[in-house]
Amino acid sequence: MTEPRSPDLAETVAPEGREAAALRAQRPVLGSPGARGYARPGPRVESSLAMRRPAFSLRRLVEWPLTGRAPRTPFARVRLDRFRELDFERLDLDARRRSQARIVERAGRPASAGELDSLVARVATAATTIRQRGGEVVLTMLPVSGQARRAEERRFPRSEYWDRLASSTGLPAIHFADHRRLTAFEAGDGLHLDAESATAFTVAFAELLAPHLR
Repeated sequence: MTEPRSPDLAETVAPEGREAAALRAQRPVLGSPGARGYARPGPRVESSLAMRRPAFSLRRLVEWPLTGRAPRTPFARVRLDRFRELDFERLDLDARRRSQARIVERAGRPASAGELDSLVARVATAATTIRQRGGEVVLTMLPVSGQARRAEERRFPRSEYWDRLASSTGLPAIHFADHRRLTAFEAGDGLHLDAESATAFTVAFAELLAPHLR
């Protein structure tokens, strides 16, 4: 006699409606330890019960009248479909922009001519393999703004990296700076769009992407 199968983790906690559909769509990747957290009740409860959020823990609420420091609502909320909603009004945006620019300043190092040649060749080979298997490859550059964009252009000039990659591989490419509809979107902290802009950007980007897909 075989032992009864243990129910899939997503099956045991899947809510009704839209969230259930989101979990079912993610089921193929829920086997990894890091991904299982999205199937646990925690994220669902945190999205609707404030005290499940770290900023509103019982300890923070007790300390509030003693310290005078009110809990701050997190500026980022991760939904069950893994979309990360950002609300930049909930943080010091100038400090955040400086922080994001520092990330760009410290990211890796400029490539030598030989390294760049090797990178271009690897991308071209990978793209060929993907296409042979029925897929499509479209190079994409999403919006970067302000200090982060200036730092990026200074360290990794578009003419030396993006333009070289696009022209040498012959792959279709969508750079936000080349399309008026995309340049209308500003990354609030330099590297990310807020939740409201992200939805509108997705629609605009999808319309540019569609002609490149078979």
